[in-house]
Amino acid sequence: MLADRGFSLVPAFDPKPHPGTWVGEVPVDYSRAGAAHVGLEQLFREYRASGGVKLSIHSDGFVQLSRRDADGLLSGKQSDGRPRAFGYQSFMPTDPPRSGPSFGLSAWGLVEYPPAKPNSASLVFRPDEVYQQYPDVEHERNALHVDFWFIPRYALREGVRRGGITFVPGPPHPFYAWEPFEFAVADLGHPLIVIGVVVTAHNVDFSAPSGMSMGVMSDRGMIRTVMAISPPPHDKALPSADYKDARPALPEPIRVLTPTRWDQREPPPGRCWGRARPAKR
Repeated sequence: MLADRGFSLVPAFDPKPHPGTWVGEVPVDYSRAGAAHVGLEQLFREYRASGGVKLSIHSDGFVQLSRRDADGLLSGKQSDGRPRAFGYQSFMPTDPPRSGPSFGLSAWGLVEYPPAKPNSASLVFRPDEVYQQYPDVEHERNALHVDFWFIPRYALREGVRRGGITFVPGPPHPFYAWEPFEFAVADLGHPLIVIGVVVTAHNVDFSAPSGMSMGVMSDRGMIRTVMAISPPPHDKALPSADYKDARPALPEPIRVLTPTRWDQREPPPGRCWGRARPAKR
């Protein structure tokens, strides 16, 4: 938790062996459900950062991507309050949108990550506590996605302690295909809210053998969101967004983009999300 009672997400994945991190601003369209495919030609803007990045959601709702170390991605605000790089005014953690998670992270190639060192504050999930993409179908699931929701602290009254984790039942929600689900609770000491965590095994098709991507809720106008992917998903030359190269600010997007194209691939049969059902004997 940040000093202003906001929150940061710092991936454990270390991008140093890879050529930096892709950072982008992506159009969103919440008018319909389903998976969205955003082509490169639709991006508001895309840059490259030399190092790892973190995601911060401040208590006043200011969202930004920033550098993890002394050098790297430009961040913060200009003297007039505008973001200098990849940031915008979003929703406060104490009053988030309820249409979906507040932020999230996907990781793949987990065997290449450093071994985890759990402590008393860690959430360690058993396999049966992880949800699945298309749980009724045998298919490749090479990644884990973690959704983070801001939920009110009073929800803990319905919590059940299991295996060292407090679980709170979630209400039926279209984001999870109206399937039953529960939040694992991460309590970071905020007086009003806790973080509900949902982990899903799914499939990604990045060419890199390991990596991560993370994103966050949109701006208040529900027009754009920011994303970071490491290693970058393509090798085309991009301008640097590093502090030493880009100060005092990065250009704001000036073009109007075409609407998001929605993924039209035929989904596998059965449920699109949920926990695996026990095999029939």
